[in-house]
Amino acid sequence: MKTLKTLLSVAFLAVATSMSASNIVENTSAAPANDSNKGWSKAFITYHASSLKWGGESSGFPGFSLGWVKGMSITNNMPLFVEAGAALEYRSDKDGDDLLNMMSVNIPVNLVYKYDISEDMAIKPLIGIDLRLNMFGKLKSDGESVSIFSEDEMGPMKFGRFQAGWHLGVGFTYSQFEVGLTYGQDFNEIVEEGRIANTVISLGYNF
Repeated sequence: MKTLKTLLSVAFLAVATSMSASNIVENTSAAPANDSNKGWSKAFITYHASSLKWGGESSGFPGFSLGWVKGMSITNNMPLFVEAGAALEYRSDKDGDDLLNMMSVNIPVNLVYKYDISEDMAIKPLIGIDLRLNMFGKLKSDGESVSIFSEDEMGPMKFGRFQAGWHLGVGFTYSQFEVGLTYGQDFNEIVEEGRIANTVISLGYNF
């Protein structure tokens, strides 16, 4: 719990700092930032090649998401940005007649370095954290459907409502389009001795 509180504090501090820095830059009388320091908004869709790892075993838990983030410059001296937003995620896993579905809201907070190759092309290496709230989840088995968050129905295999995790990756932009690849894992367990590992392929549009 102490670790989660620290992560939340860092995430909100990063967003608050970046927003404050953005306001200072906009209102200062100093020379305007060049294009390398210009922020962005991005709408994106992703495919999650997720897996649930526990007890030395791994089970596929793939899904997809739709979301939006905003990139905000935090310094005029280099193209360094904080990127934050929200995404609606869906994952499912079918094993024989058993079907597991889960829907979540994820808040990513990224530190991004934007390296311009040309006027239209850039590379964006990044590192960040995920703050994920699992809103809905059902396990359908033998004609019955139970909530994966119910201790009465799932017992010790009850799923958790909140996960925090890390990720790192890179984005490639051409004009307003962006393709990204990231990998990450959860810090805390979603189920007893189980954590989600996540490889994500994304397609975004910057505006």
